[in-house]
Amino acid sequence: MKDKKQNFRGFTIIEMIAVMAIIAILMGIILPIMGVAKKKALAAKAKIMIESIGAAIKMYEMDFGDLPPDADVTGDNHPTEPLYSYLTTPWTTANASIYAGPYIEFKGDVSKGIGVADSEPDGKYEIVDPWGNEYHYESDDDNGAGGDAPYRNIYSFDIYSAGPDEDLSTAADNITNWE
Repeated sequence: MKDKKQNFRGFTIIEMIAVMAIIAILMGIILPIMGVAKKKALAAKAKIMIESIGAAIKMYEMDFGDLPPDADVTGDNHPTEPLYSYLTTPWTTANASIYAGPYIEFKGDVSKGIGVADSEPDGKYEIVDPWGNEYHYESDDDNGAGGDAPYRNIYSFDIYSAGPDEDLSTAADNITNWE
């Protein structure tokens, strides 16, 4: 019986370099596309959050006849802390004939860019955008306290995010409830 030798051949260095070069070219094409997709996804997430908060504010207004006050009226240095409190509190009237709220439930972690953040050490909760920055809330009504005119939505309220750059003056990447 003849012994057949099996001829095993490995990869040459040239073949390995060619494969690595192809992989590098593909990564160079795919990574920028993935970065753009991630930016668009975060912006969409912020827009959906703004719409959800807006719906909760409108439900609050239907129950109480006024918008939740913004930080200018409450004197709070966190733009969304009063809003968080008003939208997440279950309300009852003195005679308990009306039960209202909570209007929205926030589940999230600022480290994941979702929902709310506990701003240590003050223990107050703020509503944060996907980049970990606070949303801005301004109401025209301010529960009858005079109030400030909102940025865009007259006789209503504004909710907006500065976007990834944290700069409200760069309007190109701001995410708002009026556009």
